[in-house]
Amino acid sequence: MTFEFGPALCDALAPAEPGRRVMAASKYFKGARHTKEQIISFAEYWSDRAATTLASHDRYDDGVVVVLGDSLSQGIGATSPAEGHIGLLFGTDTPVVNLSRSGAKVADVMETQLPALREMTTAGVKTQLVICTVGSNDLVMQWQLGSVAEALTDLARELPANSVMSSLPSGGSFVVKAVNRRFMPAAETLGHDIAPVDAHYKGFGVTASDHFHPNDKGYAKFVNAFETLDAVRAAQPGSARSGQHDAERVEQIA
Repeated sequence: MTFEFGPALCDALAPAEPGRRVMAASKYFKGARHTKEQIISFAEYWSDRAATTLASHDRYDDGVVVVLGDSLSQGIGATSPAEGHIGLLFGTDTPVVNLSRSGAKVADVMETQLPALREMTTAGVKTQLVICTVGSNDLVMQWQLGSVAEALTDLARELPANSVMSSLPSGGSFVVKAVNRRFMPAAETLGHDIAPVDAHYKGFGVTASDHFHPNDKGYAKFVNAFETLDAVRAAQPGSARSGQHDAERVEQIA
């Protein structure tokens, strides 16, 4: 079956370009150079996988999993896309269309990724779950917790019903925790589930060499947070996984 990609999907799945901050840091820091390479290669992986999934979307009676967000949803910092939390949660057997983009802010999700999702729906693609993790880049660019929390609440209003959003990993930051406290109740009131990432993403040795993104151990902790939600577990291969598996995984990596 041939799937016709409309302009919104083409835009969302276009080749990734590292942002100015990453490009500047990559001149001096090895970890940033690695991040720059991953931004390009991980986006290629997810774009190719999306094309494969969409080409055969009518085979999936339950629908596809759609992922929105930023570099966390791409898995940047892990050794491969398969070791990011989306790869760990769904493996290669679950049909996944990952529309996220490294460097994305809330506005990018609303202006680029959501239109691509709507275009998919119009084309007849059935969705069983939408997962969105975004907001960290907004806080890097502007430490105005009120506006970021408001933007996340606005995003929650635009997401499909019963989507999954995640709390922002705070690293102990009071500002990030305050944003979480503001937007999460509003998102839940709108009918969405919240993956308690901040409650799980703790401990030593959980960040990658760029000192910003999670590493394999960090993403395994993300998995534990997402697997607290019935909707996520129901979309997993065989619908029989549990957080215990990945708790053991964290111990092995440690």
